Amino acid sequence: MSSGLSKLKVVSRNGLFVAGLLVATSSSANALTFNEINPIYNSNADENVSNVNIGGLPTSFGYFFEADSTQTLNALGFAAPITGNGDYTVTLWSFVKGGFNPATDYTVLSTATFNTACAGCILKDFFLWKDVAPVTLAKTTDSDAGYAITAVGNFEAGQQSVFSGGTGTFDSSVAFAGGGYNFTGGFGNPIPFGDPVDIVPGNTYAFFNANASFATVPGPLPILGAAAAFGWTRKLRRRIKISG
Repeated sequence: MSSGLSKLKVVSRNGLFVAGLLVATSSSANALTFNEINPIYNSNADENVSNVNIGGLPTSFGYFFEADSTQTLNALGFAAPITGNGDYTVTLWSFVKGGFNPATDYTVLSTATFNTACAGCILKDFFLWKDVAPVTLAKTTDSDAGYAITAVGNFEAGQQSVFSGGTGTFDSSVAFAGGGYNFTGGFGNPIPFGDPVDIVPGNTYAFFNANASFATVPGPLPILGAAAAFGWTRKLRRRIKISG
């Protein structure tokens, strides 16, 4: 783990969520309804709570996934409660060629901004949600293309916490492909690095402040194993394809 990421305390996200529940609750003027939100990541509210220490630079945290079938994005989510000042931007990206070049391989598909006011947000399954213009996501499991979702903002101590690890599950419509981050802000997309290996069975080492909702999805699929050092490489993508 990079020295820039300092663990404040290893506690369940659930304790922080309960403490901040009133902050996270917001009346919704959203065209999207509660029942139309189908998260691709289903939290058990047991993620670790951390912060960064890099002098207030914008930080990008997220994870990579592949779509097992054609899907339609209908909302973006940010982990509740929101405790930091300023805006936090959730962005869904597509990438090509394995996503190794952040300058050329990534395209923004959708974005939403969240803050403590969170006007129009819907609170569901430990995330605040905003509807977005529908975006069709093509199946990517048979190619070197895929998707990344990120949350960018101030994750310093005293601001928004970073939620990582835990025993959450991904929906069967997607194949989890590891986590990534970008301490410099850069292009906003997380930078994959490291060779992932299982280090804590049942826990998944990626960053889960950002989430996405598909218009219709099947039931949840447990995550098997974890990616070490918040990393992702093409090797994991190949493992997913081989195991499928």
